[in-house]
Order: sequence, then C-alpha cells, then structure tokens
Amino acid sequence: MNSEFFIRVTRHASRVTILIVTILFLSVAACGEENIKYSSVQIRVELADNLSEVFFSIDSGVIIDTFTEDIIFFIKSGKNYMVEKSKDGKWCLSWKKGKEILKGRNLIVATDNPDKYIIFGDKKYRGKLVFLSDSYGKIRVINELPLEEYLCGVVPKELYSQKIEAMKAQAVIARTYAMANLGKHRDEGFDLCSSEHCQIYGGLEWEKPLSNKAVWDTAGIILSYRGKLASRVVYHSTCGGHTENNENVFLTEPVEYLRGVPCYGEICPGKEKIFFCALSPYFHWKVSWNKKEFFNIIKDYISSRYSSQEPGNIKEIFILERGISGRCRVLLIDGTKKDFKLDGDEIRRLLKYKNDKGKYVSLRSTNFFLTEKENSFEATGKGWGHGCGLCQWGACGMAYLGAGYEEILHHYFKGIDIDSNYGQKNK
Repeated sequence: MNSEFFIRVTRHASRVTILIVTILFLSVAACGEENIKYSSVQIRVELADNLSEVFFSIDSGVIIDTFTEDIIFFIKSGKNYMVEKSKDGKWCLSWKKGKEILKGRNLIVATDNPDKYIIFGDKKYRGKLVFLSDSYGKIRVINELPLEEYLCGVVPKELYSQKIEAMKAQAVIARTYAMANLGKHRDEGFDLCSSEHCQIYGGLEWEKPLSNKAVWDTAGIILSYRGKLASRVVYHSTCGGHTENNENVFLTEPVEYLRGVPCYGEICPGKEKIFFCALSPYFHWKVSWNKKEFFNIIKDYISSRYSSQEPGNIKEIFILERGISGRCRVLLIDGTKKDFKLDGDEIRRLLKYKNDKGKYVSLRSTNFFLTEKENSFEATGKGWGHGCGLCQWGACGMAYLGAGYEEILHHYFKGIDIDSNYGQKNK
C-alpha cells in the first residue's frame, strides 16, 4: 500500500495535512513496513477506452485535477457518480442521473484509505482511477496503483493453482514483465493494458488469499540475466512436453534464457517420463475443417495479410521445418497463382478454427500434424499458446512434484538470476 500521499498539494493545505496523516497511519497499521517498502513502484493500467460516459462509486475519497494536482472535491460515502465530456472539452462530474457538481480537465479519483476501493464497471479496484481523453476524443479509464497490488489482480487471472510455488513463479515472471514494460503505452497515458496483449488484470474482484500470499511472499523479486532485467520473459498455458526457442516463435534474435527445454522428468532414472503439463486439458487436442472452409480461411488470411494477393487454388500445404520442440517453424502454401511461406507463431493465426462458441480463433499451438482426408483436413496437436518461456501447466506439475518456485524458474529460463528489491543492489 502507498505510504505517502499521492499528490503534491498546492492548496487546501490544512485539510490535506489531516488527510495525509490519516492515510499514513492507516497504511502502517494495515500493511506493515514490508508492504510499504514495495509501494514506491506505481503502474498505470488501462481498463477501458472509447467511452462517452463513466459511472463509478466509492465509499469516501477525493477528486484531483491532474493539471494543478489540487483536490477539487471531497466524495461523500455511498454516492454514485458519472463523468462525461462536455462540449467545451472539459470533464463534467455529476451525481448519477443528477445535477452537475463540477467541471475540470483530466480527473483522478482516489480513496482516502488504503483498505477502500473504487467500483467501476461492476468491478472493484484498488488505488486510483484516472480519466483521460483517448484518440477518439472520448474517455479512457486507467487504474493507477502500486505494482504489487496490481500483481494481486494479475496472478489469479493468469495462473491459479492450489500449489503456491507455481503462483510464486508466475508472480516473479509477471513482475519482471511489468517492470520491463513500464511505459509500453506511454503515448496513450498508461503503462500496460488489462488484456492478453499485455497481462490479464482483473482488479480486486479476482484477488484470492493464496495468490495474494504468492505475490507478497515474492515482493520485489525479479528475474535478471547478466546483471540486467530479463526483459524478454514470456509465458504460455501448455507447451505439450517441450518448450521452444524464441527465434522459432517470434522470429527475433535468439535470447539466451529463452531456449527450448523438456517439460518432463523421471521419478526414477530410466523409468517412464512424467510430463509436467500432462494434466492440462490442452496437452492433446484435435480440430478439423471441411475442405471448402479450410481453403477459404487460408485465402482470407493471406488476402488481408499480403495486400489482396492470393494463392489461387491451393494445391498442397507443406510443413518445411520444425523447431526443437516439434513445433511447425515454416509452413508452405502451394498455390496455382503464388506460393506463400509463413513462419513461427503466425501459423496459428493463419489456421483458425471454430471453437465451442462458434467463433473462429487461432489454432491452439503450432505443435501439430495436418492430415488431409477425403472431404476434410484434421490437425492433431499438443499444447496451447506460443510455447516459449514458462509453461504454466508445467509449473503447476513441477510444484505438485515438490519443486519450489526458484527451481521452476531456473528450469524454464536457463542462466537467469533471481534478484530481490526489483534488481536494485544495495538499496
């Protein structure tokens, strides 16, 4: 939790001084010194954009003008508020379906107690809500809060297990990723989004006691490589038995700590292998298409990807190269008009299939074999996700077999170091 008040006060000095003392006292009582120590790293997470109006509620708190950093309104308990943009370009704060209270520019909503929260979109959030103009001229909603509290809303969304060591491993990777990507969306006024594009964030609503413990037990711990933040760490759901080298997935320069590794072990030497991610429902899978559907999916993707070019009639599809894990590295589409080669994880986006909800989504993994039948094509494969870095189901399997989070991290990221205090030495 934050140990110091979150704005520089230029006016309302007497009222704000009382508020600062109250927050400091409550923060110390509720969090303890260790949690306060880790509150200095703040992060801004986008929750929504392109909104014409925003509704929120809060037990008690303040409205701050982001330009002057002044408190411009004290929020009353239990009230519902609405923010919208007026014709003169200023924000208008009003009671829900009621009269206008004030106008300002970009506004911040903040609680006056670290144990309180803000409700937006029927979900609870810690920290502050920031309202900014987005590229559409509408409202963007951002949640600003300490990094560790942010991670409490990330870990259970990305990986939840009854084995805390697996969640500790996820917490360290999520923290490392967040630290490496602070400012990723700086031009838009925030650091990370709350979707799979960055990391899935569910706010206070998704927090659970065990995953929160995993975060706080590893607070400040990150991965480094040769004295620098391991800024390229990634993770995925299920590798299917072996992870992949990063260059075969993302088509980037090889990263030393993103080498493909086996996701299995032997209980006894010489005995049958135990796959760490074997309990995943996506360890094995099968999908199929009728031929017309299959060819149309490929043609549509190529047309949109390569400026209206097309292969013509598709004669054959070849897997030309596989990576260390068996994943398809290069796929050739042999067409009557033109041939096309696709590489790495793009192959998943090419071969979309219809899921249980009737929606076309990317193929679960590039670790597959494609079989042509009389009237259809069938893909049988293993794993879900790009297959690089940490295998989340594998981490759970290792934890069930007794591995600690450090052993898990060293297994999937070869040569990395595990550093405390966000990697800052002697502080």
